[in-house]
Amino acid sequence: MMLLAVDPGLKGLLIASPPGTGKTLLAHSLRSILPKASSDSSDSGTGEGPLYVQVSVSRNATWSQQMADELTRAGLAAKVLPPATVDEGFRVVLGPYNTREQAEGIGRKLGRPYWIYHPGQ
Repeated sequence: MMLLAVDPGLKGLLIASPPGTGKTLLAHSLRSILPKASSDSSDSGTGEGPLYVQVSVSRNATWSQQMADELTRAGLAAKVLPPATVDEGFRVVLGPYNTREQAEGIGRKLGRPYWIYHPGQ
């Protein structure tokens, strides 16, 4: 079984095996291949929190919670944010952080794909 997790804001993509297998088949930030929207202020660096380091999004609540539990067992403060709309999935995140700089710093230390999620944007 594989999971395809796509950020509804087209900020990231993760294709992986179920949690616990340790196999990520493809992970890529779509920001590097998609043109930047003129209304996208999430990269301005001036936004104040809450900002989250998002590592996955899925429509499967159980899968998302299992991934958050694995990250927690690894010593990270992970949690699942429920969908805000019917078009969103369950986001596995670390945080919140008050500044983009803090969130990016944590993301770089992960050694895995991530993107910054700012609720409401």
